[in-house]
Amino acid sequence: MATNGAPRSTSAGGSKSRLSQLRAHYRAATSAFLVRDYGQTAISLEEARLLLPQGGKEDAWLSALVEGREEPELDMERKLAIFRITFLATVASSSPSPSSLELYPAAISKLLSLPPAALIPTLWHSLLPSTETSSPADLGTGLDVFPTPSAAFLHPSLIVALSLGALKIEQPAQARAVLEAWFGSVGESVERVAWEESGVADWAGEFSLSGGGEGMSSSGILSGPPPAGTKPEPRKALLASWIKAMDLLVLHVMPRLGEWEAAGDFVRLQGVENGGWVPDLRVEAALAQLTQLQQQEALAHASRLQRQRQQKEQQAQADSAAKSRSSRRDAKGKGRAPSSPPLPQDRTKGANNSSSGGSSSSSAGKPSPPASPSKATSSSRPAAAEEAPSTGFASLRTSLSSYLIRSSPSHDTLTPNGSTFAPPSSALSRLPLVRTLLQSIENDPLRLLSFICAFLALLGWVRRRRRSGKKGLGVGEGLARVGEGVSWGVGRVVEVVRMGTKVTQL
Repeated sequence: MATNGAPRSTSAGGSKSRLSQLRAHYRAATSAFLVRDYGQTAISLEEARLLLPQGGKEDAWLSALVEGREEPELDMERKLAIFRITFLATVASSSPSPSSLELYPAAISKLLSLPPAALIPTLWHSLLPSTETSSPADLGTGLDVFPTPSAAFLHPSLIVALSLGALKIEQPAQARAVLEAWFGSVGESVERVAWEESGVADWAGEFSLSGGGEGMSSSGILSGPPPAGTKPEPRKALLASWIKAMDLLVLHVMPRLGEWEAAGDFVRLQGVENGGWVPDLRVEAALAQLTQLQQQEALAHASRLQRQRQQKEQQAQADSAAKSRSSRRDAKGKGRAPSSPPLPQDRTKGANNSSSGGSSSSSAGKPSPPASPSKATSSSRPAAAEEAPSTGFASLRTSLSSYLIRSSPSHDTLTPNGSTFAPPSSALSRLPLVRTLLQSIENDPLRLLSFICAFLALLGWVRRRRRSGKKGLGVGEGLARVGEGVSWGVGRVVEVVRMGTKVTQL
């Protein structure tokens, strides 16, 4: 793995001191990460990275695994790398603001400022030996993930952490590139160790597809720590990480990309029948779960399509109902709108026109007959006929107005010599009250109808009184009854006051 820290010390005392410091930084980083103190987490991880040794062999962990030696410093280095990837993916998934990046060290801030599509390739190259790259902070964009001999000795737990980080930031294509690049680059010595361990593994228990066994714990970050007093076997952990990487590619990454057939082909190639070392029982279980996932995805897709169709139908029904309500309101408003009757000035236009025609004919020596009232209103009839039909009181008003206009004669008449004169008005019509009443009745025929109804009601009242032997309108009797009621009410009030006074005295 590429590091940029202190040179690797050969003394046992220096190694133990560095290991204790790495463990202290690891504990501080995990404690801060659990309480979401990402600033302190980044500082602890960066300080631990600077303590990591340089110049180590890329297959040192594999040699220790084959020889059965314990290398706690190499294990801690791998744990810190996994934790660093997990932390960066977690922070990048929340889209940090530029101001929040100032709280982190420069190396981590530069990585978090990269776009998601460039973060995973950068972290991939940071895991390669230092012969190809110098430092994660010195990496930039424009990198691709591809198989390389330098990735032959990468531990599969690092690949699992990196692919999970890619899925966390919604980059399944990058996760597929990382997994396929590692499977295409893994060395024969690493695969030989996994094959040897697969021969003695309990595939029905520890390495079942459910992943509930202890052996599926690829790292301390991805799962809980082992039980107290126990220590995970390095060979079993290697096999578990290998199987976990295969499950991620087949059951999570490729289904997200819609590559169902490619996922099935990859599983079959890992089986014993096709030259692989994964037992047929595990291959069949993976294929069965892949088929189940595909069926669930098909059902979910059909459900989404049905829900979208229902939403479109509901929206169309709502739009149709809104249009029908709007059209009904418009029709009701047009029906209620009163049509204005012809103006009184329209009735005089015919008379003025006929008078001008009479004067011209008299100057020529040919007297003209008086203008007919029907001709005076002929110009107003087409306008009234063109109006929209109305209903209710508006129709009644229009009918009465048209009737009065047709039945009322012209006020001005013509003399035989063509001159006009107005009929003599009576003294009663000159009164302001009577003139106002007549004008109001002429402008609004409904008032005339109301007056007629009131007169008929009064006439019926008088007839009923005469039949019973009474005279007059009964105004005096009504006032007398009102007086009796008032006197009775006053008497009741006085009586109540007296009773209240007696009760108060008692």
